[in-house]
Amino acid sequence: MARPSGRPGGRGPVAGGARTGVESVRGSGTGAPWRQHLTAARQRADLGRFGESLAYWAVVGFAFAVSLVHAQRTTLMAAQDSMHYYARALLYAGTSRDEAFALVTDKSYSLGWNQGLTPEILFDWDLVRPRVVYPALATPFVKAFGWSGMTLTSIALAVVLYALMAWVLRRRFGTVPALAALAVVFGCQAWFFYAVAPLTEGLSALTLAGMVGAAWLYRRARHRRRWLYLVAAGVLAVVFAFTRQAQLIAAGAFSVVWVGEWIRSRRARNSWLAPSATVVGVSAATQVYQLLVYPFDQLAHMQSKVGGESFWETLAAAPYHLYTATKFDFRLAVEDDPGMAFAMFVLLGAMIYCWRRPEIHLACGAVLAGMIYQGVNGSIRLEFRYLEPGLFLYALAGAAFMAALARRRMTRHQTW
Repeated sequence: MARPSGRPGGRGPVAGGARTGVESVRGSGTGAPWRQHLTAARQRADLGRFGESLAYWAVVGFAFAVSLVHAQRTTLMAAQDSMHYYARALLYAGTSRDEAFALVTDKSYSLGWNQGLTPEILFDWDLVRPRVVYPALATPFVKAFGWSGMTLTSIALAVVLYALMAWVLRRRFGTVPALAALAVVFGCQAWFFYAVAPLTEGLSALTLAGMVGAAWLYRRARHRRRWLYLVAAGVLAVVFAFTRQAQLIAAGAFSVVWVGEWIRSRRARNSWLAPSATVVGVSAATQVYQLLVYPFDQLAHMQSKVGGESFWETLAAAPYHLYTATKFDFRLAVEDDPGMAFAMFVLLGAMIYCWRRPEIHLACGAVLAGMIYQGVNGSIRLEFRYLEPGLFLYALAGAAFMAALARRRMTRHQTW
């Protein structure tokens, strides 16, 4: 005789629409509280993440505002190079050459620079003539607000740079390492000044950040049109070259990251090859073009400051000059800008401790190229200005270092 399959009364487990065991747990009143607790936990987690994001951006915004106010109160928010960009923006805005010269000289005198400017130096100097991107961006603001439009343009570009930096660092390394790295970056008064003053360094740093972003997207993409990221990197390399002639920094960063990946993976044809070839190739092409069209004599400029009767004598004097200028800048940083000195030590620690990471390779290449510029410039007091275009890369390296230290500390705590 068959065994009954249900409760007394002859109804089976599915007879009369009765639910199975799984269905009764999911849909009955007994299971509902667990679903309610799970939903509430998810809502609390979402609210916690939102609160963390809000607090993070509030801290970043506050730090930027404090740094900006401090820079405006303690530093003249301009440099003599700013006069060249102001003059170019006035010309782009439709101002006549004579009127632009008069406006620029008046502004220069009001800022305390009493040395005489000539139209040839102001408009026709081959060192600054290729730097057309920043004045072009400032043109509508200069047309509307005059000199104040230059400052407005620089601050707006700096906001974009630091916001992008904060977003990338948090997304890649987490909130705490990102905040630690940003604290180091904001502590560098000189680098912050070059980012917010009417100069080209901040836009150069932003453009190089875009190149790195395009390269990272290319490496992660798997679709057929990922070559568009290479096109974007090449276009940004052109913009970078005509913002400031610092192509060596971009080329150095991408060359070192490609070589580093080659050493790590033992494959020359690695994921950094195509982006590096694009950036290096465009950098070299724009450099040759600028040398032909804007024949600025860098050797004569260096000889006027370093000395030397021939090319080889001047070149032989470059290493000692680099040592002298770097020693002076470190001493100046320790005395007047300790945040800069601390950032240098953090960057050095990152290069030693996280030497396998691509962020470190990018930063290392930018630093090496910037130090070459520091050596051939001929000036003594530079405040590591020629390292400024790699600011985004130094922040990446610092955050990678902070994240690595945090993981090691957590591992030790778990071991104990």
